[in-house]
Amino acid sequence: MKKIENEDDRLITFSKRRSGIYKKASELITLTGAELAFVVFSPAGKPFSFAHPSVDAVADKFLGKEPEANAESTTHPLVEAHRQIRIEELNQQHNELIRQLDAVKEKGKQLKQRLRGIERKGAKQTKGRQKITMKRIENEDGRLITFSKRRSGIYKKASELVTLCGAEVGVLVFSPAGKPFSFGHPSMESISNRFLGNNLTPIDSTHPLVEAYRKLRINELNQNCNELLSRLEAEKERGNMLKQMMKGKGRRQQQQSYWWEAPVDELNFQDLHQMYAMLEDLHSNLCRKINGPSSSRNPLFACTNHQNDPAGSFPHGFDYGRRHF
Repeated sequence: MKKIENEDDRLITFSKRRSGIYKKASELITLTGAELAFVVFSPAGKPFSFAHPSVDAVADKFLGKEPEANAESTTHPLVEAHRQIRIEELNQQHNELIRQLDAVKEKGKQLKQRLRGIERKGAKQTKGRQKITMKRIENEDGRLITFSKRRSGIYKKASELVTLCGAEVGVLVFSPAGKPFSFGHPSMESISNRFLGNNLTPIDSTHPLVEAYRKLRINELNQNCNELLSRLEAEKERGNMLKQMMKGKGRRQQQQSYWWEAPVDELNFQDLHQMYAMLEDLHSNLCRKINGPSSSRNPLFACTNHQNDPAGSFPHGFDYGRRHF
């Protein structure tokens, strides 16, 4: 993600991404009933705007200006001029979309003719990705969640537009609950002054309300960052616990295997003594079984205990003794 060097490509990317942001903003307004103003200057310095109900209304609400009751219904000349330019641009886009729609319909008819007579091999198992109906969300919680997600999406698109094209962008939006949010590059004040044609002397001070909302936004981002870091640490800790559990499970599985299958070369002195004791216990159990009632019938399997010689406690040929331990 870096600035596009070629000027023509930069302008084309700006036009496409600006239209995409307009679409996202329109959907946000329709789904959540939010009030939004989007102002952007192209790499060539040409201004564009999209707002509901209007740029002036959203800006005045953001700056805390109450509309006068007897005020005349006049609009700033620059805003009106940009509105007319926007209307002409939308008409051109509308005509282009109609031509594209006719072309798509023609292709659809051709595909239907090709697919006619071909049987489907199987019905679709899932509904797939469903198209969202563009209407106001009735549920308040769902409306607020949708607003938060789509607002973040608009901020991301605006940030990408700034990075790729070097544009100047300003976004003002009010949530369904009336909470203000803003995104601006280089700042909301500079964007608004440039859009309204206010030539102010360069001063370092910022409007108090703008600075207050900026601090609120910074605090919100810091809280989100801290929350994400906490969740990340918790997931890391959970991952370490899962690894330890997997290691313990593997060890238990190894312990559940037959003890006499353990490689002798990898055992230490204590393990060897433990194996020797287990072998002695096994030998004793075998002797008790062999010396039972049926042992007299077959003297070949009779065995005696050799307590003084551990090596002699194993039948001939097994070759167990202390020299192995």
